[in-house]
Amino acid sequence: MYQFYVEEYHGNNIDKTTFDRLCVEAEAYVDALITNPDNLKYEQIDRKRRLAVCAAVDCLYAERETAEQSIKASESVGDHSVSYRDTRKTSDEYSSELRRKVMLYLSGTGLCYSALR
Repeated sequence: MYQFYVEEYHGNNIDKTTFDRLCVEAEAYVDALITNPDNLKYEQIDRKRRLAVCAAVDCLYAERETAEQSIKASESVGDHSVSYRDTRKTSDEYSSELRRKVMLYLSGTGLCYSALR
């Protein structure tokens, strides 16, 4: 799947080890949205599923990277005081972004029940 990520999805910011680890979670997420897997027998639709998995991996990676970063909000010099701002998205914002990115690829494939869109 990593080769597909690099060559077809044109992803380039995740190393193979990290991709493989995140891909398990991304595939589980995408597959949970699929209510009609019969269409996966068609090559073009299976390709869209793999693109959706890659989009989910990128989203998972970005969320984890953001969670590890803090942005300096203020700094005082006298008695040195530094405070940081939390740049992470809320759980709802993150979930919404993940679903939106995945559904870009799954929409119109017949894989998902229309109420999921």
